Order: sequence, then C-alpha cells, then structure tokens
Amino acid sequence: MGRHSLVSARITVQPENHDKTVAFLQTLKNDDTYPYIRTEMFSTGTKEVPHQYFTSIIAFAASYKNIEDHFTDFVIKFEHVLRNIDFDTCKLHLETEFLGDYNFMWVNKKINHMKNDNVVKNQLIETDTFYFGYGNRTKYGTLRDTLNDTDCFDKCNFGFSYPINKE
Repeated sequence: MGRHSLVSARITVQPENHDKTVAFLQTLKNDDTYPYIRTEMFSTGTKEVPHQYFTSIIAFAASYKNIEDHFTDFVIKFEHVLRNIDFDTCKLHLETEFLGDYNFMWVNKKINHMKNDNVVKNQLIETDTFYFGYGNRTKYGTLRDTLNDTDCFDKCNFGFSYPINKE
C-alpha cells in the first residue's frame, strides 16, 4: 500500500490560443512512464462566449501513488506541457496523505512581463521560461499571504526544490 496524493491544476489560456493548446494536449496520448501525464487528465473547457469570460481554463486532475517521491519528475513533465502551450498562468495544488497540502504557481514570461521588484517582492523564482512560486497566490502570481516554512519555499517536506537541477 502506498501514499495517496491528489494533484489538480488550472491553466489560463487566451481564447485565441485555445485550439492550439487542445491540439498539443491531444498529442500526449499514452504516457507509460511514471508519473503519468496523459491527455485524459486534462479538461479543455471551451473558448466560446458566453460560456467563458476573458480566458479559457484548462483543468488538470490526477490521483497518484507516492507522487511525493517522484514530484521532481512530475514537475519536469508538467513543465514540458506548459512550455508547449501559450498559457498565461498555472496554479497547481498538491494534496498529500501525510505531508500536507502545497500550492505552486507558474507565470509565463513570454506573455507576462514582471518588473524585477515585483519578482523579488512576491518571492518568485525566475527561470528562462517561467516565474515560479510557492504558496497562496492570486491569479496573477502575487502573494496573498506571507510565505512560511510550510509553504515549501526553501524545500518541501518531501525534498522538492526549485529550480530543478536536471543534471
């Protein structure tokens, strides 16, 4: 028996990028390497007005066994998806059975240009592609609350840290 964890995310996409995003998600097909990220784990919503307002929402949901032990691999795969779609922001929530709940945020640098003082003030980590953050954040990536140790800013209880060293 393993530890049960739930991962859910919402990804905002401009309506003009919706069809291209859906087309990419359809290419994921049958991922047979754990942790799995498959087409069926995404709900693509709609770009049609009045059934959405301003942005399309792509949802992701999955149930995993011991994902905490493979979370770095999960994030590498998830960021592959994000790099291949023109998303605005992504908020991901990880619920673990024993280690608590964690929130993660990605802001697409190609679409959202932040001033350096906003990056520092909101304790975002800047990479070539994303602004990344831990903790409870607004839909734009700004902090709602002050980060503390349980927000996983330096290191999660299960050893995940960002940015990921792929070496």
